[in-house]
Amino acid sequence: MDSLVVKPSECKYCYPKAKVYSFHHKETDEFIIRYLIHQEDEDEFRVEECRNKQIPDGENNMPF
Repeated sequence: MDSLVVKPSECKYCYPKAKVYSFHHKETDEFIIRYLIHQEDEDEFRVEECRNKQIPDGENNMPF
């Protein structure tokens, strides 16, 4: 695989106000990984993998 497709995403669980991006396989659109960027302070940011299981909307309302 040469590249991934980046899509805006969300995590309503740990960091609901963070900027979240999911990465998908270029050809199959298979979900690969999700990262969040959360501003801790004026010049401090946290970047980490979101490991919450993606749950289809309507099943339990959390975390997606």
